[in-house]
Amino acid sequence: MTASTFLFHRARWIAVALGLAAALAGGWGWRAQAASRVFRVLLLEPELPPDGHLNSRECAAINILVKDQLELVAGASISQTLGIPDASSWSGLRKDALVLRLAPRRVGERLVLGASWIRVDELPRTGAWHRREPAGVAPAEAIAALVEALPLPRRKASPAQLVPRAPAVFWNYLAAQGGAPGGDFAKGKALLDACAAAEPECATLPIAQGELQFFQALQAASHDADGLRAAEAHLQRGLELCPHHPRGTWLLSRLRTDTGSSKEALERLIEARRVHPHALPLLLGITYAGRYAGLLEFAAVAETRTDDLSADTGRPTRLQVTFLYRGDWDRYERTLWTRPGDITNSTVLLFRGQLALARGRRDEALEAFREASESTVGYSQNIRLGRVFRLLLEGERATARRELDALAESRVGLRVPDGEFILNLAEAYALLEDLPRAQELAERAFYTGFTCARWFETDPMLKPLHGTARWVALMQHVRERQAILEARFHRSRWGL
Repeated sequence: MTASTFLFHRARWIAVALGLAAALAGGWGWRAQAASRVFRVLLLEPELPPDGHLNSRECAAINILVKDQLELVAGASISQTLGIPDASSWSGLRKDALVLRLAPRRVGERLVLGASWIRVDELPRTGAWHRREPAGVAPAEAIAALVEALPLPRRKASPAQLVPRAPAVFWNYLAAQGGAPGGDFAKGKALLDACAAAEPECATLPIAQGELQFFQALQAASHDADGLRAAEAHLQRGLELCPHHPRGTWLLSRLRTDTGSSKEALERLIEARRVHPHALPLLLGITYAGRYAGLLEFAAVAETRTDDLSADTGRPTRLQVTFLYRGDWDRYERTLWTRPGDITNSTVLLFRGQLALARGRRDEALEAFREASESTVGYSQNIRLGRVFRLLLEGERATARRELDALAESRVGLRVPDGEFILNLAEAYALLEDLPRAQELAERAFYTGFTCARWFETDPMLKPLHGTARWVALMQHVRERQAILEARFHRSRWGL
């Protein structure tokens, strides 16, 4: 072979090699791009079995188990709603989202986990739903088989045991409503304690124990330090078994935020998002801890990212309090739609009344406070505060004062949850024209961890406090703490 021929072939092979490398790189790039795409799921309320062997709360607990699996195994971004969206709302749904509805049934100790699913862009086609009617098997097998059958763009092995393996433990877990608040606390606690003792390696069980204990402490008539410590220990145990578990991380970060540690909450949430960037519970945690800390831009970006990841863009399913604090009251108001029968509805009604009151619409506020105070389901402290505001607007000031004093006394102690709620109490005292007491509660809200300087400064109901020496000193402390957090959580760390 001549030198010129050799050089020709060498150049050709180099060109081929470079072309192949480029093609492979392009393929890898495409795969990386595909892997980074968001897999959105709109998870509907489950179908209730006609035989009555599972109630709505037990079916909801199965929904949560499947949701956890999809977030961890498929990296899914999951929005939840009630019924099948009607045609008028389809335009607000992401075209590539998967609509999923479970149809669980109990047959003895077995679970029949039926399901229907469809892509949003297939909704106009009659009969396009994919339906699965499997035989009954052990519950853990049923959930694993469903996840395997769904058209997931990617899947990986579960990082931990997420479903109780023994059928008896699974059904007891459901009988405890999976730790969801609103049922018989003592019964639920006993069931979950037994479940966790029987299957100590299942991460879902201590997370359920922690959720139940935490929300019980939130609704306790007085400060429940022991309940908070127990909730914290259970949630930490769950996250030891399954690090970065989205729902478990959200619950622990909320507990940390409510007890004055929004910095630690944000650190934990940012770390978990590196592993699960599309998990909505982590973004909800950031909006909550961020607004508490006064990092309103951080919280607002997280809210926008949550909207980007949601399957349903038509109506937000969460309360976007961040925008109240930022002064965008119209955007906040659009999240205050009624949720009949939901545990959050009393909170929605309370917030709707407070917003109307801040706008000077007393009749509208009174109507919302009446509805909140008459709620039979919801967080007890919000129902009680709704009644206080109702009594105030109805002119029953003495009764309102007695009930407000009792409610405020129940929040005594620096580790008592929810600085935002304590600030709501300060607003009520300001409305009663007891400004020293309103100032005291505003200070307590700060010491409990609420450091949103902008809302302290712009909350219309706290304006009577402005200008006093105590208020000026409080605002100096608020701004100093907020500045420390702003330096700690620079935009470069947000990862949004």
